[in-house]
Amino acid sequence: MNRSYIRSMMILVMALCVVLVGASALARNFNPKQTKVSVLPVISLTGEKWAKLRNSQINVGYNELKCLFAERGFQVVDYRAVKKGCESIGVNLSDERKHNSETVCKVGRKVKARLAVFLVITDSTQRSKISFFVTENEAEVKVNLWVVDASGGVSLLKEKRFTAKRVSGWGHGLGSALQVDAVRRVAREALADFLKPYPVVNANVKRHDMDPTTP
Repeated sequence: MNRSYIRSMMILVMALCVVLVGASALARNFNPKQTKVSVLPVISLTGEKWAKLRNSQINVGYNELKCLFAERGFQVVDYRAVKKGCESIGVNLSDERKHNSETVCKVGRKVKARLAVFLVITDSTQRSKISFFVTENEAEVKVNLWVVDASGGVSLLKEKRFTAKRVSGWGHGLGSALQVDAVRRVAREALADFLKPYPVVNANVKRHDMDPTTP
């Protein structure tokens, strides 16, 4: 190898290290006790016609995001306040054109939150596999996730796409229930790296699939 090639590789490695260290530092920059988090209402673009399933996925998605931050000591802004904030600045989250970091940032600032999080469920499917008279159900969910530092206008996760699968054991579990659980799983996986520096300090945070206004 010639020296110029080695020098180029060293520069590349150093640049990657700077990016990784910078990302880690950015995630560690927040003091949960002093950091308000605005979790925007979850939106479903799946086209699911069964309202019960669609609403359960939305509710579980929101509740899981809320719990992931709350159990680590972050101060999660009340759902009603966030929804009112969206309405007061004319943000319609059902409009796909509003699904961007700028919108998420605006809502976060409106409710005076340091961090703002937005989850969109883009696809949800289920299928069954039959083998030797045994049925195995499988569900797959795809989402887009935004996390922004609203005070600084910085995108920490910018429309990142995540996929989660949930498979039942040998015929146990309805496909619809698996699709709901897959939303919970994908929310955890999507935020895993960002939340890694923050340990769980309150394991008693309630998880449910009810309306976000439910305590």
